[in-house]
Amino acid sequence: MRELRVDEIRWTLDEREPAPCRPTEDVGPPPGLTASRADLVVWWRWRYAELESENARAVDLLVQALGEAQDYRQVLRAALDILHNLTHTTRRQQQVVTRLRDEIRRLGESVKAVTV
Repeated sequence: MRELRVDEIRWTLDEREPAPCRPTEDVGPPPGLTASRADLVVWWRWRYAELESENARAVDLLVQALGEAQDYRQVLRAALDILHNLTHTTRRQQQVVTRLRDEIRRLGESVKAVTV
């Protein structure tokens, strides 16, 4: 499987997997710009569009990271719940073993007392 570049992947909230889309092409500033005010306006509009595009990609990556963090949090919570249940079960089993040892010890003492 070919790894996709960041600009080739569109992440959505509904889908946790990447949805390939048409890659954006790196577009340089408009050609033939001069130092005129009109060209300066054109350049700033182009730059603003570029920054908005980068911002959109950063937001998409942030949404992806937050989604994955939420998934990891749920997995961690489930693992901690299982660990808590196992600890509780182990503690109960240790109490049962201790109680049974005490009963066996008492029964052994009573058998010794009867045979002596």
